[in-house]
Amino acid sequence: MHSKFHLGNVPRRIASVVAVLLLATGCQQNAENTHPVYGKVTVDGQSLPGGTVLFESISSGATGRHHTARGRIDGDGNYRLTTFDEDDGAIEGRHRVAVLPTQNIGDSAQLNSQSQIPGRYTSIETSLLHFDVVAGNNEIDIALTTGK
Repeated sequence: MHSKFHLGNVPRRIASVVAVLLLATGCQQNAENTHPVYGKVTVDGQSLPGGTVLFESISSGATGRHHTARGRIDGDGNYRLTTFDEDDGAIEGRHRVAVLPTQNIGDSAQLNSQSQIPGRYTSIETSLLHFDVVAGNNEIDIALTTGK
């Protein structure tokens, strides 16, 4: 009695199964449609020179998961969001937003950004900032105030 199953084929079969699973998992991660989101962050009308913008989806997307998009704020206060791939934007829907100071403080402009951001804006829970991302391009300027 001859068996067609050979131990020599096991690694090849395992590799094939792993490859299929990796491809399927990769497709699921990007199953959400993202839309470009960009804009300018200001504090009391002045550009914020550095930091990070976070957009956290309030409703779950097509995969049933919530997603967070991030964007670095440049020296002129401009940002562009990334969720899965660089500069791909955020998923469609309502988002809670926070603005964080730069973690890696290397110059005076970045140090200035940390001291300029009022504390309430540095947490999704306390910022009270909400924005809608729609299909297509989304220019969303974020105006922070110190309450002065």
